[in-house]
Amino acid sequence: MVFFLWLIYRQLTAKGDLGQQWQALRSYWHSAGPSWFTLVILLAPVNWFWEAVKWQRVVRYLHPVTLWVSFKAVVTGIAFGMVTPGKLGDFAGRILYVPQRKRVAAAIGTLMTNLIQVAASSTAGMAGVIYFLWHHHSGRWLSDFLKICGLVVILLGILWGTRRRWTGWLLQFRPFRKMARYFRVLKRYDTRDIVFIYGFSLVKYLTYNMQFLLLANLLGAQVPWVAGIFATMMMYWLLMAIPSFMLADISVRGFVAGVVFLETGLALNGVSLLAASYVTWLLNLVLPAVIGSVLMVGIRQKSKSISQ
Repeated sequence: MVFFLWLIYRQLTAKGDLGQQWQALRSYWHSAGPSWFTLVILLAPVNWFWEAVKWQRVVRYLHPVTLWVSFKAVVTGIAFGMVTPGKLGDFAGRILYVPQRKRVAAAIGTLMTNLIQVAASSTAGMAGVIYFLWHHHSGRWLSDFLKICGLVVILLGILWGTRRRWTGWLLQFRPFRKMARYFRVLKRYDTRDIVFIYGFSLVKYLTYNMQFLLLANLLGAQVPWVAGIFATMMMYWLLMAIPSFMLADISVRGFVAGVVFLETGLALNGVSLLAASYVTWLLNLVLPAVIGSVLMVGIRQKSKSISQ
């Protein structure tokens, strides 16, 4: 964390105008209308809603839940994910809202949802990288990257098309035989379910991106909208690949934002960009994690009362 914070400081002071950047941020903060900031704040629960709709669709074959229960599961999962690298503990919070005997199957369904989210985020991230290479580089860089993207898409298509065969082969091995009945839940999801989850995953990703870009420009970063949205998609794709958590997540986010926007000249104010990155992080991860932590206390107290 300390190392990345030092790198962020180097990024912000590279032009020697840190004081001017801070004054510009204050000026934009006071001049922007409250309605725009209200919109930025409201986009956070919209992101939670997209995720709740996805998870409700996933568990409907196991233990149908209301949208409100799905929302509580999502924010509880965020609370667990905040303290694990790469937010891998997300499923542990969500499965608390399904019966004990169905929690393993729910965890597998949640894992499938997270993988689809990775696929949707990667699709947008690849689009961002292609746009960046198209405008800032030429020739072999773009050609090689397109070939890699095409190969990845083909491999994923083969894996998806042959999923019944390789999962059946995998379950023949002794370590996986005990898990066979849980993995059978994946057979319940058809193409419509996958497309539904993928679509909402992509919408959620783009909503998150637009929230950051809108806030950055409200605070004076002055990022071009078209190039900015593609750069934002690339930035969050890079962040997804870095398994940071807790305080380390703060420094990594700031550094990656600086690399994508400051090093390329897309943003004119590094302080505004940093502020937008951290406020977006607070609204979409820290705030729901706090709510999820409160809900976990309620679940624990309920469990104690039942046991007594």
